[in-house]
Amino acid sequence: MMRRQIAAAFIIIFLVLSAAVVLYSSIMKPIILVIHSYDPDYAWSRDITVGLQRVLKKHPNYSVKWYYMDLKNHNAPAFKRKAGIQAREAVQRWQPNVLILVDDDASELVGRRYVNTPGINIVFAGLNGEYSPYGYDKAVNVTGILEHKQFHAMKETIETIEKSSKKHVPAGQVKIMYIADNSTSLAIDKKYIDAFDWRPFEYLGSYVARDFEQWRKFVLEGGKKADYILVANYRTLKRTSQPAHNELVRPNEVVEWTNNNSKVPVFGLNLFNVEDGCMLSIGVSPFEQGEVAANMAVDIIDKNISPRDIPIRLNRQFVVAMRKGMLTEKGITLPEVYEVFARSTDNYKN
Repeated sequence: MMRRQIAAAFIIIFLVLSAAVVLYSSIMKPIILVIHSYDPDYAWSRDITVGLQRVLKKHPNYSVKWYYMDLKNHNAPAFKRKAGIQAREAVQRWQPNVLILVDDDASELVGRRYVNTPGINIVFAGLNGEYSPYGYDKAVNVTGILEHKQFHAMKETIETIEKSSKKHVPAGQVKIMYIADNSTSLAIDKKYIDAFDWRPFEYLGSYVARDFEQWRKFVLEGGKKADYILVANYRTLKRTSQPAHNELVRPNEVVEWTNNNSKVPVFGLNLFNVEDGCMLSIGVSPFEQGEVAANMAVDIIDKNISPRDIPIRLNRQFVVAMRKGMLTEKGITLPEVYEVFARSTDNYKN
């Protein structure tokens, strides 16, 4: 009887100690809080998460938390303010060792509030413009990777298409225009695309649509004066400017209408544009954004490197996505390497 009691006591002690070890390990795990500006189903956010997880899954000793502000689907000022408050509450609740902020809204609503805050290290990803507006240029606790659109790659692609075209139009007569919605990120992109040297082509400028009605107008007018229309995003387009009809138009509806009504090819500057229905896109790699940000977080936690000693990076990779059938219908021919690239990254559609 005594032996059974002793054995039972040892078992209880073992279980209690095991539970204590597990609890201690859980409490002592470094915490990474990832705050996305948008929603988990948004293709850009989804693929950045894929990049983050490629690195973070190798570190089971981390406790990774995820928070989505959903600002593509809800861009009203009141919703934005509330989303910022709730995201900052998540920071206070979790007290992360590293705060990974994805896209400009997260830095605007959260990151700038924690510049030089002791105990919180910030890694940003997907910043379309400069980092100084958020105070990061004066911060000792911030690093990250910028997201600048791949205009050079797009210009080279159009040059390649024109050289293989039977039209034999002089390059100086080829005209390009850009149409965008009025989202935060694209308002920043506008500055860069307008400043880019599109020569030998003629750049007709950027057109920012306040709603779907104006988007349609720009597409129809663009077909009369441009040879190519470039797009990047259209997820904040309301059906009209009338308060009674201000629901957001579904992305695939915008792209389908654009494809059916544009008299000229429409190319995307984001990888997901082809997923929505565009025939071709040359976009910043979201996977690179996620992987670089995650590796920076690992260096901060495991190597105890200060963010100020990790240089801020500019994106280096881009991804090609295409719909071969649509390109063929338009008589557009590209070197085989484009198709190989798209297939290798699972961004090829017939």
